Amino acid sequence: MTNDDVGNEALESGSSRIDKADVFLRRGIENFYIDDFDVVIQDFNKAIELNPMLAYAYYERGEMYSFYKDDHDAAIRDFSKTIEIVPKYARAYCSRGYAYSKKGDPDAAIRDFGKVIELTPMDYDAHLARGQEYFLEKGDYDAAIRDIDKAIELDPDLGALEYGLRGRISLAKGDYDTAMQDFDGIVARNPRQPYPYYDRGRAYFAKGEYDAALLDFNQAIKMHPGFHDALFERGRTHLAKGDREAAMQDFDAAITGYDNAFKRIPPANVSASDYYRRGKAYFAKGDCDAALRDFDSAIVMRPMRLPPYYDRGKVHFAKGDYDAALRDLNKADPKYSAMSREELGCAL
Repeated sequence: MTNDDVGNEALESGSSRIDKADVFLRRGIENFYIDDFDVVIQDFNKAIELNPMLAYAYYERGEMYSFYKDDHDAAIRDFSKTIEIVPKYARAYCSRGYAYSKKGDPDAAIRDFGKVIELTPMDYDAHLARGQEYFLEKGDYDAAIRDIDKAIELDPDLGALEYGLRGRISLAKGDYDTAMQDFDGIVARNPRQPYPYYDRGRAYFAKGEYDAALLDFNQAIKMHPGFHDALFERGRTHLAKGDREAAMQDFDAAITGYDNAFKRIPPANVSASDYYRRGKAYFAKGDCDAALRDFDSAIVMRPMRLPPYYDRGKVHFAKGDYDAALRDLNKADPKYSAMSREELGCAL
């Protein structure tokens, strides 16, 4: 008997509205991974119509809107309705947190992940997700480290993702030795993965150990020839060593890689981070106008992230627009507001 047969049999019987709602809910869940998402949503719609207090139907429909339709506002409404009916349903808070994150509202996401942790303190996913929000969206490195440490404590046998994230946060804090410990550990456990070499190369670069950085970037690119982030970082390393010709070759290759990647995905799926990284490559190559376009796109998509303001400020300064540079740099870090033009030039 097919799912449709089950549904039709229930609907043709004398089942109550609540029983019929359960049939539609069950059929929607069973068909969750089919390609026709609208059909699945129709089942959840029918379940809700028959039983407006069926919390799980709102939750499952919210999952469809969030992960398959990219309609984050609709998802948030459904998760909120789920929470209204079942106030202590931790998964609904977690899913709403993810939807807020995708929508670009980190404060709301952090509140929801915090509620998950309040309800279920041992929830690994919520600690990891909140740590990422603190790191990527708020620049609160200490809070991010606390959450990632807790996630690792909850499951110390985790893979490269969690240790790599902690290493990148330490790197952003300027704690290069601590970052290196995490990256060394990941390389030892995953010697055939390019990303740990890339991360460790960035740490070596930050420490001024350019030869060691080159070795790691070379290894990452050898394993993944189209690794445009590694090509960009290797270009920066060549430039720091005084090899401008090699640097320009790497910047050109990185930009080509970004362009090709953008062509392979729908424009709506290009992320703020993608624009930001390509903008940095354009600026390193000396193409200030292209860099500005990419930094503008990154900031429009994720206005709470501070690094793009800093880099856009550097581009404005390079173009001689001191006032625009100061506005962006002050947004990234108020310390720049008190600097003269000459002091700013030295700081950048």
